[in-house]
Amino acid sequence: MGETYELGRLLGDLTDAAYNRVDMVERRGEFAVRGGIVDVFPPTEEHPVRIDFFGDDIDEIRYFTVADQRSTGDTATSIICPPCRELLLTPQVRERARRLSVQHPN
Repeated sequence: MGETYELGRLLGDLTDAAYNRVDMVERRGEFAVRGGIVDVFPPTEEHPVRIDFFGDDIDEIRYFTVADQRSTGDTATSIICPPCRELLLTPQVRERARRLSVQHPN
């Protein structure tokens, strides 16, 4: 908390890490955005987290329950959102797959 992380960069980083943008977070690997609030459910966490931004400053990180979308009261000082797949589909990976598809069409 108190750290700066550009909201647009966070959304891009989550998408690049194979998180799915949804209206309401219900499963691991999803994130939702409402104004300056980002809900994200990392695959390694028991509960999703709600990250409150004030501009690009992180104001608070709180855990919440999927069932009622309410905060559990537990806060975190930081959160790690590891990738949701083993192989991330970067431009380099996509280009290599395109080249190999000629040799291996199946």
